[in-house]
Amino acid sequence: MLFNCLSSEDMELVLLAISIPSLSKLVATSKAYYVIVHCHIYDRLTTMLQPFFSNVQEFMAVLASTETVISGLQASHFMMPPYNHSWASADMDMRS
Repeated sequence: MLFNCLSSEDMELVLLAISIPSLSKLVATSKAYYVIVHCHIYDRLTTMLQPFFSNVQEFMAVLASTETVISGLQASHFMMPPYNHSWASADMDMRS
């Protein structure tokens, strides 16, 4: 397995350099990668939402129950690897 030889810090650096669409391809290769990538994406999403919401888990539950998605610049920001970010969005668009 590719990540067996990496420390958790190095593995996180590798995952941060990969876009979400590319990570979704990695997920399809094994259950172990699914778990690793799922945790990484959850952490990345939580980090993105923390400036906007004091209880991120509650907000994500509301999104799911109302069939609402995050859209706009925040969605674009989330899909790109963080090293590509030369800007930070100060607001969040949502669509139901």
